[in-house]
Amino acid sequence: MLQCADAKETIESGDGWAVYLRASGEDLLELATAIGRVSPLIRGPERMFYGLVEFEVVDPDGYHICVSGPLPESVNVPCAREREDATR
Repeated sequence: MLQCADAKETIESGDGWAVYLRASGEDLLELATAIGRVSPLIRGPERMFYGLVEFEVVDPDGYHICVSGPLPESVNVPCAREREDATR
């Protein structure tokens, strides 16, 4: 699944993603590691309350990209903290 927001608005506001990409398969953590070698991840990988594992990166043009996918519960991924907890 590929979704695209109004990228100009997203960059100007600094809020939200320009692209939300849902991947399939069990290579999501390897993908995060490979991307992290080239560009720092700004979030994750972490398991969201709805079950998907997500991570975020900013591309060289400043676009925020969220990559997500389902991974079995047996895969050790930290749970996402709620925004409330993160601001304390």
